[in-house]
Amino acid sequence: KTHIPGDTTIWFCGAFWAAPATGADSKAGTVVHEHSHSDANTDDLTYGQTNARALATSKPDQAVRNADNYEYYAGG
Repeated sequence: KTHIPGDTTIWFCGAFWAAPATGADSKAGTVVHEHSHSDANTDDLTYGQTNARALATSKPDQAVRNADNYEYYAGG
């Protein structure tokens, strides 16, 4: 596990700086995704909009624990 509950330090890589500021898979979405690990104790159960939407439909109890679902719910 690369994130520690309660730790709000985020280390950004090159892909972050190349991403658009807003929208899907953006800088804003990445910040929401990464902060959800410490603020909501989420995990990375699946990645991407299609997979996050499928998880929300088929297993909503898992979707509420998935960081990408937080990102896309927030508008990323």
